[in-house]
Amino acid sequence: MNNNNPKVIVADDDDAIRSLMRMALENKGLDVLEAADGKEALELFRLHDVDLVMLDIRMPVMNGYEACQGIREMDRDHSIPIVMVTGLEDDSAITEAFLAGADEFVTKPINWLLLAHQVDFWINSSHALKSERRQHSTSNQVAMGLPDSIFSLSLEDRIIDLKPGDLGQALQWEGLSLKLNRLESFFPQEISSSMLEAVELARRQNSRQRLQYDLKAQDGSVRSIDVVIISDSDSGGIFLCVRELPPYSA
Repeated sequence: MNNNNPKVIVADDDDAIRSLMRMALENKGLDVLEAADGKEALELFRLHDVDLVMLDIRMPVMNGYEACQGIREMDRDHSIPIVMVTGLEDDSAITEAFLAGADEFVTKPINWLLLAHQVDFWINSSHALKSERRQHSTSNQVAMGLPDSIFSLSLEDRIIDLKPGDLGQALQWEGLSLKLNRLESFFPQEISSSMLEAVELARRQNSRQRLQYDLKAQDGSVRSIDVVIISDSDSGGIFLCVRELPPYSA
C-alpha cells in the first residue's frame, strides 16, 4: 500500500464484488481497504485517513445505512464522500441512503469503466473542497493543479473566486472572473438557473448536490460536464466543482 495513493474503503459482504471493486480501483492507482460488513467499515474509518467510502446497503452485523450514519458522526463536516452501492432501485432505498448521509448512489450491476471515472471525480472534488478550506495562499496553488474548475460563491451567490482548471482553460474562462461574477455569465440561462436551485438546496440542507449537463461551447462543440455543489457550513459559502466527462463509449 502506497501512502501517497488515495485510500478507499469498500464494504460489501460479497467477496466477488469486493474483488472486482478492488481491481477496478487499484487500476486507477487507488489503495483499497476491504470490509465484509458495516461494523468493519466503521473500524477502518477510525483507523485510517481515507478519501472515499463505498458501502453496500445489505450487509450482516451492520447494514450500509447504519455504517453511513456512524461515519457521518465522525465526519461532521462531510469532507469524505460516501457512496452507497446496491441492487435496490426503489425510491425508498435511495431516499434512505441520502438521509443517512450518503453523497452518491450506485446500482448493481456496476458499470466498472464508468465507476472508475466517477470515483476519480468524487475524490478530486473532495480534495478541492479541503484545499479551499485552507488558507487562500495555499489552496490557490493546490486547486490550480486540479483538473476541476472550481467556482466559489458568496452568500449572495456571486462568484468570488474561480480556478479555471482544464475545462475553464478550454472554454477561455481564465481572466473573466475579475469582470463577471454571476453563473449566468459562464453558463446558459437554463443551466445556471438549475445550478442555483441546487445551490439553494445544498445550502439549506448543508449537503452535497450533483448535476450533469451538456454544455455547448463557442466553437459549436458539445461538452458533457459533471457538477458537484458543496456547502461550507462554516462560512455559508458554496463551492462548485465542474469537470468535463470523458466521451461515453458503449
